[in-house]
Amino acid sequence: MKINVLTPWYPDESLGYTYSGIFVKRQVEALQLNGYDVSVEIPKLYKHPARSVPMQIINHLTKLAEDKPSKVFRRHNGSSTVPTPIPARASMLQKVASIKETLKLKQMIEPSQADINHVHVALPIAPAVMDLSESPLIVTEHSSHVRHECQVPEVADLYRRSITEAKAFICVSRFLQNEISRTLNIEIGSTWKIVPNIVDFSAFHYQHKSEYACKSWVYVGALYESKGVMNLLKTFNHFRANYEADAQLTLIGGGPLEEWIKRYSRRNRIDHLVDIRGPVRREDLAQIFSTKDLMVHLSPYETFGIVSLEAIASGLPVVSIKNGGSEDTWEDLSEMSGLILDPSATHKEISDSIEKWRSGIRNLQLKDASEILRKRFSGDVIVTQLKEIYEEVL
Repeated sequence: MKINVLTPWYPDESLGYTYSGIFVKRQVEALQLNGYDVSVEIPKLYKHPARSVPMQIINHLTKLAEDKPSKVFRRHNGSSTVPTPIPARASMLQKVASIKETLKLKQMIEPSQADINHVHVALPIAPAVMDLSESPLIVTEHSSHVRHECQVPEVADLYRRSITEAKAFICVSRFLQNEISRTLNIEIGSTWKIVPNIVDFSAFHYQHKSEYACKSWVYVGALYESKGVMNLLKTFNHFRANYEADAQLTLIGGGPLEEWIKRYSRRNRIDHLVDIRGPVRREDLAQIFSTKDLMVHLSPYETFGIVSLEAIASGLPVVSIKNGGSEDTWEDLSEMSGLILDPSATHKEISDSIEKWRSGIRNLQLKDASEILRKRFSGDVIVTQLKEIYEEVL
């Protein structure tokens, strides 16, 4: 069976995109290991300052593709980039139209026919693909941006059309599925499926710790208010002031709140206890996990939440709130691996809850939870689910 994957996200180490779309790549690799013939196309949008892309640019792109296709459709690690010029302020309809034209050009230069077109992230690729190919369309949605993008009526209409035309509409979590259903005011139908992401735990080996004192906290993620980082700092400060004066917090990631974190830490005289490391490689993250005894992740909204799973797999207990991702991926294991709190909890209530909970950390079954997660999100398990969907739509 030949599967053509189309995605705006895909890792490209040569351009510094090491983790962008890593979930898609893991799925592609797992499908290939199970005997599927998988091609990957990445429509890459390039903005032009004019209100419309000049015809000479389109003509030049077409001529170059005809003469030297490898110069236009750059290949890297089995994927093919499809350059797509768009106006600087392109609407979603313009993006769809532009992607449709460049995909049509690639199909003309490098003809191929897949049994299934599998689009990751519905907009703007799915509407372009369904007008170009008669092969069944499957859409997998990963993005938490849907609820914001679909506030624009034309975008919401395009999204509804993508769901209606797709033979299967997959979400990576039930939370995301329900969110899309509410946002678009559309009922969940028989073609709606849930298939989680594959999680590569190879760098995260389980390590038993002799002590879990909740003295060494770690957070991994972007430093945004929407990720609950301000609440995290306030929670840590309350915990340190009331329960554990020697507690330390390490923040792995970057973002616009970095200066606020520094000011808050200085103002509360905890700047010597708060360490902002910036983004790190997965291998380095695993080493950092081995030196910590608690992950605290207070983001109120997650469609999946991979870092909590990586922490638990490493033997690190996690404190989180019900944010969608935690409920779908590890809430049923929370008594074995961590603490999940109500999203209405204040920073003081979270701090108090951690203090009450930490005396029983020794009773957690982190090794068992680690093994369950490794099986639950393995390539073989996810490919089995995809195989059922592929066979159903053909």
